Amino acid sequence: MATDNIRSNLLLIGLTLSVAMVSLSDQMVSVTLSFLGEALEIDVALLGWINISPLLVMTCSIMIFGRLGDLKGRKKLSYIGIIFFLCGGVLCAFSMTGLQLIIFKGIQGLGSSILISNVYAIPKDILPPEKHGWGIGFVTFGVYLGLASAPFLGGFLIDFLNWNSIFLVVLPIGIVSLIIIHKSYKLEPIKRPKEKFDFLGAGSFAITLASLYLALTFGNKLGWGDIFVISMFIIFAISFIIFIIIEKMIDNPMIKLSIFKNVKFSTSNLGALLFYISTMSVTFLIPVYLKAGFEYSALGVAFVIFPLPLMMSIFSLLSGYLSDRFDNKIIAIIGLAVLSISFLLLGITPFQAPLSYFILIISGIGQGLFTPPNVGLIVGSVDPKRRGIASSISTMMRTVGQSASFAISTALLGLIIPFTLLNGFLSNSIVPNPAQLELFVYGIQFVFFIMFIVCIASVFLIAIQFFRKKSK
Repeated sequence: MATDNIRSNLLLIGLTLSVAMVSLSDQMVSVTLSFLGEALEIDVALLGWINISPLLVMTCSIMIFGRLGDLKGRKKLSYIGIIFFLCGGVLCAFSMTGLQLIIFKGIQGLGSSILISNVYAIPKDILPPEKHGWGIGFVTFGVYLGLASAPFLGGFLIDFLNWNSIFLVVLPIGIVSLIIIHKSYKLEPIKRPKEKFDFLGAGSFAITLASLYLALTFGNKLGWGDIFVISMFIIFAISFIIFIIIEKMIDNPMIKLSIFKNVKFSTSNLGALLFYISTMSVTFLIPVYLKAGFEYSALGVAFVIFPLPLMMSIFSLLSGYLSDRFDNKIIAIIGLAVLSISFLLLGITPFQAPLSYFILIISGIGQGLFTPPNVGLIVGSVDPKRRGIASSISTMMRTVGQSASFAISTALLGLIIPFTLLNGFLSNSIVPNPAQLELFVYGIQFVFFIMFIVCIASVFLIAIQFFRKKSK
């Protein structure tokens, strides 16, 4: 028994290191994107694809690997995911052109998808019920720790070494995590169902998510009336209908549609989607405001934003601990309530120090408190043999929510700010006068107030299942 506990804890550490590696690497690339563009002389039109390619691959494949984890086991997928990510990172470090870097980042995205698709299911598999919350909170801590560290480590590596180092620095983390997982992940505790993999459903759903992601990503850049954007929305609608038909016809579908009749599963996922739509507006708009309005450097922005991921990482640990002692729904609602307060403050006050630090601390506390219990609600509401698909759906809510957040935030800003001025702010190509900056501040306050309403809606979604349980 003691040996099993040690192995479970070691496996949890290995998983946490692996997700920290992924979030650290991806975030370092995001904050040093302009330097990568200069080093490889990447055209502006291609530069954004360095981030888009891994997210696109991850978005359209994560459900596939979630289901494969349920059918074939999560141990092998953990190995394969880490190895793909590390190999992709090495290839990125030795890229000679921007196109090569985009392709190799796609390979990294595939590794991320394979690894993360089942990462929240594993704590439920290996830990006793009284430690499920702690396990999910610990893994979430790794994600947020990587986000908190990335701006500083990325800036340091770019300033004192070279751009290649941001891809190579995570290699030791990945190798250590791979060794720990190999040594500690001895058995697959869940008996796997002997079912055929749903290739038709997987293919149609991959097209569905890929087209939706591309439509949301390029809608603001090209215009919502652009033929490419409209085509992506049409493909999304058609492929989604085909997917539904396929899943209803076959015996062993990738996603059993009846799962969405589960109130806990459906409301928790929808609540998570609204959560990510609201929270990503903060990490998107505040850096734009600081760069355009006050000419902050990337490192300067990192210092201002730092309280947010720091609090997220600390309180995700606390939230996981509390989730094992109290109802997950209560902890999630408290987290959303705290987050709502931060959005209300952002919506009615100018973003200025020292108040801004206080607001970001509140936001980080709310986000850290919400995520582990919400993931626990999602993964814990399904049959153990379907935990992989539930875990991947939870992650899919994040990627879709983040893409939608950018589109919605920009569209809301467009209601306040003329398009040419807004484009100048977003591309950091203008030095605004006081009147223009005041208009932009009013615009982002408007966005944050709308996100306050979105966050309140998420509170009600989680509360539905809480009060529904009370009424029984």
